[in-house]
Amino acid sequence: MDNEKTSKIMPVLLLSAAGFAGNWFKLPLFFNLDFLFGSIFVMLAVGLYGTLPGILTAAIAASCTYLLWNNPWSIITFICEALFVGYLLERKSKNMVLIDTFFWLLIGMPMGWMFFSSIMGVPHQGALLIILKQAINGIFNTLLATFLLAFINYYKFRGKSNHTPTVSFRHAIGNILTAAILSPALFFMVSNIRDEMGHQERQMKRRVLNVSNASREMLKNWLDEHREVLQVVSCFEKDPDAVPQDKIQNDIEFIRKTTTDFLHIGVPPWTILRDRIGAKYRSSPDMH
Repeated sequence: MDNEKTSKIMPVLLLSAAGFAGNWFKLPLFFNLDFLFGSIFVMLAVGLYGTLPGILTAAIAASCTYLLWNNPWSIITFICEALFVGYLLERKSKNMVLIDTFFWLLIGMPMGWMFFSSIMGVPHQGALLIILKQAINGIFNTLLATFLLAFINYYKFRGKSNHTPTVSFRHAIGNILTAAILSPALFFMVSNIRDEMGHQERQMKRRVLNVSNASREMLKNWLDEHREVLQVVSCFEKDPDAVPQDKIQNDIEFIRKTTTDFLHIGVPPWTILRDRIGAKYRSSPDMH
């Protein structure tokens, strides 16, 4: 029994590493959502070695999602998926795709809604998109895993007359029909959403460009308007050295009151003080 357990360790670790790599080398879809491949190897571990090795593989493979998305919620979901599928696969149905579909409908999607919408505060539309992607991703990966399991099972027990196939003909036909429906649907869904995303991005660029042009035009008009005000001031005071600074300041104060866009405009206080001292000095008797 110990030798049997020991012989499982290395294949399970290899499947775990492959699951981690399958999640790391993801396929970007749309809106920062990714198609992951790690659960293929998780379901292989469940189908080949049982529930506990599958849970271990799911925990190692799903740990990659924390590095990708900075939250632990997907790790919990993927571990629960391995537990649910492994438990029912050993005790109830042998149809792994059907079991996984039940998991996402009954547990995975409600759990994802609680994590992303209630806990993380993702908007409802975004949370719905995330959990739909995860459900389709999980079911599709389980479907691929069943084909791999059937292939492994065939070559492992080929020529053994006393072996009973683990995948019945009915389940095989059902999986093929599911693949025939799910694969084109997934392809067209991703294609249509990407086209719509590209259309939205082009519209957004046009709107930003229009706002930018309008803002540039408004700023130019604002600068031209206030440049004219300063030109008026320069016309009033053609020779600042020959005009008392108090008079210049009074003219500027009048313009500032009529034009509220200037926060600070005026003659430096020291020039006014200098002008007053000079005027007082010129008006005083000659002390020479």
